[in-house]
Amino acid sequence: MKIIAMGGEPATGKSEVVKAMRKDEKKVTTKSFKKLKYEIVKKEKAIYLGTYEGTKFDGTDRLSMAVQPDAVRFIKKAEKRYKDYTIFFEGDRLFNAKFLTLISKYNNAILILSVDEKIKKQRHKSRDDTQSEVFLKGRKTKILNIANLFPFIILVNHNKKDLNKNASFVKKLMRMDGKKFRKLVEGKHERGSRALATKHSFW
Repeated sequence: MKIIAMGGEPATGKSEVVKAMRKDEKKVTTKSFKKLKYEIVKKEKAIYLGTYEGTKFDGTDRLSMAVQPDAVRFIKKAEKRYKDYTIFFEGDRLFNAKFLTLISKYNNAILILSVDEKIKKQRHKSRDDTQSEVFLKGRKTKILNIANLFPFIILVNHNKKDLNKNASFVKKLMRMDGKKFRKLVEGKHERGSRALATKHSFW
């Protein structure tokens, strides 16, 4: 079983990358495990935590704030039931140090989307976001802290070309066997918040 976690500050394009990844999917089954809802694509041997219904905030953002204990139990059960699958999740609900520590015990990849500050501001404006500066600063700090705790892969996501490239990369990871997956992920690992700073001005 492989687990892929994708995070990033608001307006870095997490949901859009997932939409691009899943645009050709046809048979999707939605299931529940207590507070956790998830989608299975058997043909791809893929499980997406959360639900994707084309709303402004999809994925794990649509789940209960209290979902994490059930997500932990699900991951442990999935180790046997879905041992040949890839579990994917994105969004703020589960992209935290405690949950990422759990998945670090498995064959995993932590992906962080990165976008220039100017582009992020433009996206917030175009989406008519109402998130406060305090909230946004908190999300930034959270991502930087995670970058200091775990090895990760940076995905720059400025435009449509980047988006499609990132979607293709994630799909490639999902389709790889465990050994090739591990080799590719470890070869692309970055470490520490300053690795993010070298891509874009976080400070």
